[in-house]
This record gives sequence, C-alpha cells and structure tokens, in this order.
Amino acid sequence: MTRENEQFGDKFIYVAGIPKSASSLMWLIVSTLQEEDGRADPGKLPNTLPSPFQPLTFELMDMFSRGGTFSGHAPLSFDTNLFLRGTHCKYVVHLRHPADFIVALYCHTDPNPLSFVDPRLLEMLRFGKVYEERWVYALSAMQRKALIREEMSLDDGLGSLLRDGPLFKAMEWMTDWLAYRDSALSAVSTYETLVCDFDAAVNSLCLFVRGREIDDYRLQYLRHVFANTADEGRKQDAERYPKGWTGAVGVWRSYFNNENVAIYNDVVKQFLRCYPNAEALLGVYQKDNLLLL
Repeated sequence: MTRENEQFGDKFIYVAGIPKSASSLMWLIVSTLQEEDGRADPGKLPNTLPSPFQPLTFELMDMFSRGGTFSGHAPLSFDTNLFLRGTHCKYVVHLRHPADFIVALYCHTDPNPLSFVDPRLLEMLRFGKVYEERWVYALSAMQRKALIREEMSLDDGLGSLLRDGPLFKAMEWMTDWLAYRDSALSAVSTYETLVCDFDAAVNSLCLFVRGREIDDYRLQYLRHVFANTADEGRKQDAERYPKGWTGAVGVWRSYFNNENVAIYNDVVKQFLRCYPNAEALLGVYQKDNLLLL
C-alpha cells in the first residue's frame, strides 16, 4: 500500500447495502454528511457503478478521481476487501432484517428474467445457468415464476423465496460483511434504526464520517428528505403492495402466513448451525429478534 493510495482512499466512502434496505437514501445521507457544504453532490458517484453487485477494484480510483460517496450491493470478496484495506476507504455496512428483506424483494422485483442480469450475461442465461454475479437476483425458473402474480399465489411465492435461496444468500451477504469488516474503517447501520430512531442513526453516522455530532442544518435537511422519501413510498399503488407498504419495519407480519414463518425459521436455524461466523449476524439481530415468534 502506498501513501498516495491511502490519501486517495480518504476521498471515498462506500455504502455496502443489502438490497431493499433504502441504500439509495443511505447514499444521500452519507454524501450529505461528507460534503463540506452539507449538500449531497450528485456528480459524485450516485449509484453509477456499471453494476451495483460488482466487486470494488483499484480502477475505481481512475474512474472517479473526485472521490465522494458511492453505494452498491457487492458481496464481500477478495477484490473488494483488498480495495477497502489498500485505500483505507471508509465504508458503511447497511443491513435490513432478513424477513422484511424477502417481503420487499417480492414486491419490488421485476419478474422479467432479463432484468436480473447484466447484458454481458444474457448469452449465458439462454443456457439456463444461475449466476453468482447477481446473487440475490440469480433466481431459478421456479423462483422467477414465484414473482409472477398470475402464476403463483403470494403465499407460495414468498415461500419459494424463503426456501429456495434468496433468504440464505441475504444472511450470507450480511454475515460476511459483519465478520470480516475492519472496525476501524467501517460502521454498521440498520434499516430498522434508520426508521425508528432517525436522529440517532444519522448522528451516529456523522460521528463516523466527520468525527463530530451532526449540525442542525444537516439534520433538518435530512429529516425533510427522509419524510418525503417515506411519503413517496406509501403512495405506490396497491398492486405493488397487496398487503401494505414494504417500507414499514416488521412488514413480514402483514405478508407471511404460518407456513411462511415456519419455513423462514427453519432456514435461519440451518444457517446459524452451518454457516461460518454466523454468530456475527446475532451481534446485530439477537436470536429472539432474528427468529420469528
């Protein structure tokens, strides 16, 4: 690692967000905290990576010389870990409860299989393969069918997403980031804290980003943005949210039937038994919170 890379890394903050966790809002919050004038700079990496799932590499330093806050859904990999440690780039690991994640994924994902992959992977898709590059959207034919409302009921569609991979992958994503993150360079945030105690959540982020408590100007601005974002979400049509807006904390209670709850708990128990470092996830979501009662 060179001193030049270390200094350059100070210009970057990466938001590693699990999908459907308001990671775009998190980008705006962190960018607002990072910029000296207290305004997010839309010219600095607002989700402009070629794919939000791609690993971070040193080429980013050439692509985005101005630095700034950028976000993505990249699972922790060797390249991403090397970039973060080699540049001393700060990063925020942003999580959402796995049960609410599945509900939001069901309601927001386009069932068109061509929307799940980058164009360069379409040729592979024709041969029926499943792709790690877009892990959470790398759904089998059965899972794609689960998202088409006319072909499968909501209960059965959610059951498929819980049972057939996306739930396990979401917990894998969160656990890897939690277990291997550099605590000196990173902070952990959750969707639940952001929604339930917004002021405390953004103040904690400000302490991480700026080393001081948030000023009133930034706090008032971010409160306004957060309220407008929530209002826009609630205005979505009922066809997208058949049992209520998925931005609510604990929305799984409105969507899961008893069988869904049983499937979810079974997958979570298997994950906690078999996945390396799974206890890291329990450091954020205690067992009595992670399991659905």
